[in-house]
Amino acid sequence: MFDGFRLRKGPIDFSLLKQMPGLDFENPQNTETGIQTPYFVNGDLCKFIYNGTISNSSGYKLTLDQTVVKGEIILEVLKLRGSFHKNHFGGQNYLDFSHAMFQEEVAFIEKEMGIPATELRLTNLEIGVNIDVDFHVKRFLDNHLLAYMGHPFIEWKPQGKTGKSIGYSCTRTEFEIKVYDKGLQYDQPSNILRYEIKFLKMRELNKLGITYLADLLDQRLVLKCLKVLSSKWSKIKWSENIINPGIQIADRVQLKIYDSRKVWRNYWNADKLLYRSNNRKFKRLKKAHCANKSEELLQQIEDKFKALLYDD
Repeated sequence: MFDGFRLRKGPIDFSLLKQMPGLDFENPQNTETGIQTPYFVNGDLCKFIYNGTISNSSGYKLTLDQTVVKGEIILEVLKLRGSFHKNHFGGQNYLDFSHAMFQEEVAFIEKEMGIPATELRLTNLEIGVNIDVDFHVKRFLDNHLLAYMGHPFIEWKPQGKTGKSIGYSCTRTEFEIKVYDKGLQYDQPSNILRYEIKFLKMRELNKLGITYLADLLDQRLVLKCLKVLSSKWSKIKWSENIINPGIQIADRVQLKIYDSRKVWRNYWNADKLLYRSNNRKFKRLKKAHCANKSEELLQQIEDKFKALLYDD
């Protein structure tokens, strides 16, 4: 459900924050001289960064940005980043992460930091689900994933213990779509497809009423996130297997043309009207002649999201 995130709280009193026993901060000092070193200086203005962690967590990282003018602190802003999902499971995120588990993470953050979730503003957020499928995920993506609207998906570089590429992403101005092989990432025997949206900017979620961490505790607001996931999935172009034995040659040829990633990019870049007309035709041909596996997967995604939300 919810995975990677960035939160912000400011202004804040660092002296009070340092009193919390579960928080560890490092001083921004020169290791040779022991003198505090600012990362930015402009006349009498200096800025310092204090890095820290929530000591009992598996990867929650803190950053305190302090602005000083003529030796006087004028602003302190706290930032927190990490993964709700990974922290809950000690560093991995291939197991299911329910909304009830997410609530436990929020309670943990509030307790350790001494700051209510109503005051922690979201600046980045990943929302997605893992679904079990009956096919090899990476091979399926290689053969069937085409584009998001007219924008190409970029294959990831080989990574991790496997030394293999595990998936694809498409980055836009305010969000990034990721579709990848979670089972391969963690060397699991099962086929696990991961679909997620990373919100690089929060404007789209802010319009839904999601601004602070506490907003994600409201199931009604969380359900609106599913509509966003579904909407973006529906705009992804997939090559589909033809299952109609009576398909006409002209339609088969046209579907073959549409199975090209370059074609959709060219349509999009050349003329939006051209893109829309071909998009409508592509949908019509798929509905008439193809397996429409992408629609089956979308149904799985929606069912899984609701199960995690209501902890069924």
